[in-house]
Amino acid sequence: MPIADLQTIDRLWRTHSNGKFGYSVQRKIMKRVDGDCTAFFKKVGWLKPLESDDMQYTYRSFPTEFMWELAPSTPEGHLPLSNALRGTQLLKNLLDHPAFVFADEDLRVPSVSSTPDSLNGVGSRTQQQQEPKKPLSINYSF
Repeated sequence: MPIADLQTIDRLWRTHSNGKFGYSVQRKIMKRVDGDCTAFFKKVGWLKPLESDDMQYTYRSFPTEFMWELAPSTPEGHLPLSNALRGTQLLKNLLDHPAFVFADEDLRVPSVSSTPDSLNGVGSRTQQQQEPKKPLSINYSF
């Protein structure tokens, strides 16, 4: 997908969640857990603890156990939901997309502008012309 399109989608998520949701938010969480998908799923609330003595987790049941509203108890990065039941390659490649490298500059999501231009994907000149820091690697394995 084009960088500008994914950045627009991400900007809309961040704008309407007060910076709590979005792919760039998920990317920085994934970076914090060093790319460990299980740790990421726990942080964003896609896994829930089982009621047992040893800390085991299971996937939340879709759609009934997911949190669809912006509430204080909804974990940062919980949405957008990307299906990972058949593997994590889609999620990892999405979060590695060059559209979200700005989230790496520091581990804070940049401020979200509510101007019409920013919501239509017409961001700053730097954001539009930003080159990826590393080439996008595509892995089609399952």
